[in-house]
Amino acid sequence: MHIRLFPLLTFFSLVAAVGAEIILEPMTSRRIEINALATQTWVQDGRIAFELVAGPSPAAKMAAEEASELLGRMFAAKIPVLRQASGDLPALILGDRELAAKNGIDPETFDRDGFVIKTLGRDVLIIGRDDKQRPPSDAGGTGLYPECGTLYGTYDFLERFAGVRFYFPGDIGTVTPRKPNWRLPQIDIADRPDFPQRRFYDVCYGKSEKFMPEGLEYPRDFHTNHLRVRLGTLGLTACHGLAYLGYVQRFGKTHPEYFAMKSNGERICDPNDPIERNRTGHLCFSSDIKQEVILDAIAFLTGQSAESRGVLDFSGKPRWTYSRFPTGLPSFDISPNDALVPCLCEKCQKFRAENSNDDNKLLWNFFIDVAEALQQQGIPGYVSTSAYGNFKSIPERKIPSNLLCEFALGGPWQNGTPSGKSSELLLAAWKEKLGQRLWTWVYVYRPATRPHIPHLTPRAVVEFYQRIKPWSMGGFMEAGTQQWLHGYLTTYAFAKVAWDNDLDVSEMLAEHHRLMFATAAAPMQEFYESIERNWLKTTQNLVETPLGPTIIPPSDEEIWGKIYSPEEMSRLESLLQQARQLVAGDPEALRRVEYITAEIWQPVLDSRTAFNRTRNDKLYWRAYLADSPEKAREVYLVSRKDLPIEVKTTVKPYYDDEFFCFAFECQEPHTDKMTFIQREFDDPDIWRDSTVEIFLNPSCDRKGYYQILVNPAGSFSDLRRSFEKNDWSWNSGATVKTSIIPGEKWLAEIKVPRSSLEPMAGQEIVANFSRFRVLNQVPFKTAEYDWSFYTEKFSDAASFGTLTCQDEESQNILQDGDFRLPVNGRFLGEWASNVPVYRDEQCFLTGGGSVRLQPDSPGINQHFTNLKPNTAYRLSFYLRLQEVKPLAAGGGFSVRMDEGSGKVNTFPLNRVYGTFTWTRQEFSFTTGEQIGSRSKP
Repeated sequence: MHIRLFPLLTFFSLVAAVGAEIILEPMTSRRIEINALATQTWVQDGRIAFELVAGPSPAAKMAAEEASELLGRMFAAKIPVLRQASGDLPALILGDRELAAKNGIDPETFDRDGFVIKTLGRDVLIIGRDDKQRPPSDAGGTGLYPECGTLYGTYDFLERFAGVRFYFPGDIGTVTPRKPNWRLPQIDIADRPDFPQRRFYDVCYGKSEKFMPEGLEYPRDFHTNHLRVRLGTLGLTACHGLAYLGYVQRFGKTHPEYFAMKSNGERICDPNDPIERNRTGHLCFSSDIKQEVILDAIAFLTGQSAESRGVLDFSGKPRWTYSRFPTGLPSFDISPNDALVPCLCEKCQKFRAENSNDDNKLLWNFFIDVAEALQQQGIPGYVSTSAYGNFKSIPERKIPSNLLCEFALGGPWQNGTPSGKSSELLLAAWKEKLGQRLWTWVYVYRPATRPHIPHLTPRAVVEFYQRIKPWSMGGFMEAGTQQWLHGYLTTYAFAKVAWDNDLDVSEMLAEHHRLMFATAAAPMQEFYESIERNWLKTTQNLVETPLGPTIIPPSDEEIWGKIYSPEEMSRLESLLQQARQLVAGDPEALRRVEYITAEIWQPVLDSRTAFNRTRNDKLYWRAYLADSPEKAREVYLVSRKDLPIEVKTTVKPYYDDEFFCFAFECQEPHTDKMTFIQREFDDPDIWRDSTVEIFLNPSCDRKGYYQILVNPAGSFSDLRRSFEKNDWSWNSGATVKTSIIPGEKWLAEIKVPRSSLEPMAGQEIVANFSRFRVLNQVPFKTAEYDWSFYTEKFSDAASFGTLTCQDEESQNILQDGDFRLPVNGRFLGEWASNVPVYRDEQCFLTGGGSVRLQPDSPGINQHFTNLKPNTAYRLSFYLRLQEVKPLAAGGGFSVRMDEGSGKVNTFPLNRVYGTFTWTRQEFSFTTGEQIGSRSKP
């Protein structure tokens, strides 16, 4: 299949649009002929016996610079770049079209990105189709990148005959073997890519402190890597083009009917819509916007200016957005806006009623109508769209030949899964429908919740593209990441298999491990294969959404409990240790092992540590177990899942020589509506009542517990839970007293003989307390409360809190840290503000209330009188945010610690904003020598 750029006259000018041919299928065959018996010496005992000559094109000049640097590194010599060969020595001649013509070689007959490497007498010529003006580094946007066949031929020559490998930029990832001697065979190579479309989008997604490794620069080394692995210079586009024509600005006020209608009757055409994707509008595909799209397409394809149609880019300027409508590419992108919102207007609803709610048909009717209109008017060129989201199915109508189609699918990370198989079957059916191969948009970007886990999946990538090659001519791989090196072999594998579909992936990987790690190849091979296996375990759950195929990642518990379990972490660590030992006497290989350990493995260790620290925060969920009722302090029960705390529940724990005692107070304004009955001892159905429960794990092993359930009638049941089984034969011998204060609360006092339990482990006991609220015919939101904020369910022993006989609160130098006192205007205990303070009694963790900061009450403060100079302190608190937005630089939440000496600490250093549930924060700092010298801290 060809796309030809025909010379056209614009409607308003006699200037012809310059044309060029674009080939979407390989038109020439690959020829690799190497005569190893006929060789000549180019380097002898370190002496350079050849010349390096660069032709006039920017690609040839860059190729010469690269060859000079890399060959110079190999032979420890400076290799100058000449404009012409002297004839005294064999020459490596790059991009000389005159020499090529004399030998019957015409680069214009090559496939795009193809090249010839040919021995001519003593010389070797490398020639490809090159852009005469733009350098290969000028590679922004989508469309036609500068052609650089000579550069690609040079990279192939360096790999094939010098042993260079381009795994990633820099001397560690670029293999340049040292050689004292170099002999070249007779060469006759004509090569080109199997996939004309080879785009890889490995940019930074989300926030990253370290996208590129230290020593590498973005975008310089990023683009160089894409060239070195020979990614494509052709970039067809079908990526939400209709969002890049300024339709909201052009028609939002004059023709709101052009835009999708929401259920409330509003049209989605507000440039200030709070949903960013809505600001460019979602179209009504039953409206006359179709005529505007057709006219815009005609204007672009016939060389008219954007201004002639009023087309605007994102900045509001009259121009064709290059990333969607690149100059020189005769294809107009008519794919809809991202996260497509269906229109609910009368016309669209009528269409659905008459067509079984088939939105796919509605969209494809629109695409086909536009393409047919262009054909009928004799407009050369194409329109393009994607089979994507809810318009991925094959339409019944005939698809015109001027409608190009891209197919979106999950890709290599779904190899063998049901969703992966069904997508590939649909791709094959699309190829049958169109009679030609499609280009694909494949999603292998990492979920942002896993920023430090490497996603090196070369084997899966190669297997995927080899499997779909009958139906695909390549495409675009969306592989955004937060640490570029974590996917370097994914990039490399994609580039290699896209160039040569018959790539032997096992051989490629074995070579990588051997060249990078020498005698440590075996353990490093297992390390890399483990990384790939483990990552693929995180990507199996894929769903189709309006944003395309989307991976639903596993929980942190599954990541760190099953996939990167402690045993697996230990095994991988031992592989790296073994590798270090094997290359201890090879400085270059050792450096590579240590580099991969630092850049790829250490982030995994750090992420595991962060997970452990987060989960170990439950160890800080502690309360005082007093030795008398007079000293006992209230512990508050809280709701789960951020539900409102509608009633307060407290328990006072204390002990003496014989008993553990627990005094519950359960606020209940509807005492007459509580559900409970008088029950026999150990009635297993007591949980159906309004109850309070005690969970005790005296051994602190968190593997089992003793449980006591009490209802307002004073009925109770007790059991012992171990090994996931309930033992109802255990009897606590507890004494239970309950009472009800009508319209206010009910009380329960429970004394548990210590002799009925296993002994305490020292001065602590693991415990949890819960309340289950059951009311008859009274609406309420929150039924379950418990003491430990971390429990997923009442019986989650691993997340229970700890009762301690030591009064740890007395060590806290901060006053009223749990905000349990009532507000008095601008004051809450020792806390003060210059505006009223808000205490939230429905959203808290301790003390029966939290301080709610909001625009009219943005902060509180407290002065210290007991901080010491040169002393280390630990600050910890729980924080919950809801839709906190920074309105200016530095906006957000932080704790400011002013030492009163000019030294100010801010925790965290970068203020936080957004929305998240209660999270423990901890920071350490050391006071200065002059603390309090100017003012009270």
